[in-house]
Amino acid sequence: MDSLGRKIKTGWNFGILPSIAYDADYGFQGGLLTNVYYYGDGKQYPEYIHSIYVEAAYTTKHHGIFRVNYDSKYLIPGYRLTLDATYLPDAMCDFYGFNGYPSRYNADWCAWNKDSMKMNLDEYRTRVFYKYKRDLIRVAGDIEGTIYKDLKWNAGVGVLGYLVGDCDINMLNGRNVYVDTLRHQKALNPNEQLLYDKYKTWGLIGADEMNGGWHPYARAGITYDTRDKRQGPNKGIYTDLFFTYSAAFNAAYGQQAAAGYNHLQFNFTFRHAVNHSATISYIFVSGVAKSSSKAVQSVATVRPPMRSTTFAHLRGRRTAFLPPSFTWIARSLPFAALSKSLPPGL
Repeated sequence: MDSLGRKIKTGWNFGILPSIAYDADYGFQGGLLTNVYYYGDGKQYPEYIHSIYVEAAYTTKHHGIFRVNYDSKYLIPGYRLTLDATYLPDAMCDFYGFNGYPSRYNADWCAWNKDSMKMNLDEYRTRVFYKYKRDLIRVAGDIEGTIYKDLKWNAGVGVLGYLVGDCDINMLNGRNVYVDTLRHQKALNPNEQLLYDKYKTWGLIGADEMNGGWHPYARAGITYDTRDKRQGPNKGIYTDLFFTYSAAFNAAYGQQAAAGYNHLQFNFTFRHAVNHSATISYIFVSGVAKSSSKAVQSVATVRPPMRSTTFAHLRGRRTAFLPPSFTWIARSLPFAALSKSLPPGL
């Protein structure tokens, strides 16, 4: 026991959580996540020596997450190292257009219900009107050092790869067959033009970005962290300030290198991004260049409403604004299973 009466953990410890779910649009989901910790002889407890976080979840309609995250401040003495590799396939990623809140959003265009009396059949177009396909690949590495006590400096590099395109209507329909004469039906109309298609037709999304692209980035910043521990903290404050510079390469895939998609991004705590130079590709705005987010009890996982961001055009430059998010976590008394202490949360 430590000075607070807590049982000191030693050696390898882990928590594991399976997931099974069903959604009418995303299909059946199966997944598993685990966090493995190594505490050594326990002298530094409640800090861990090594943390390995692994998550894998996938649905029958091509939506999921595959992630591996490593974190330690003992691998390189005096510095914290965080490595992250993530693949996020999404066959129906949200796309609400540009121009921020003034842009038109009509819920009736995508509001389908099995009860036709609860639908506006004259307005309804398709459930995926505000969707497009976006698969994200993210590889990143960050290092953290101490400036003074709880004030830290941070630096990191990474690459974001976006593979985007139109929704695969045939895959989403599955066995459901679309009938031209039937207005109220679950099957999606393969001939209905989605908002993403319209933006390409209108030239708002250019040929140099409609297929995605690869964006390397470098970032630097400072953090202030007084939490008593990183995983499931009981007290403390966390805040950060980051500058991220991103470019583009691989002209064969989207030709974004030639288009000059270089920009400087500013992040502060609630992920408010401000464009400082050049034009931001729409596919890059929704990707937060941070590798330390992993569980709800970390600092960068609770997403704002509508899953993503609100776009705007300011003085000819595409910008994004993310509203702040607030997290409330309640933890019950821990219990032991398989010789491990498991603190459930709500």
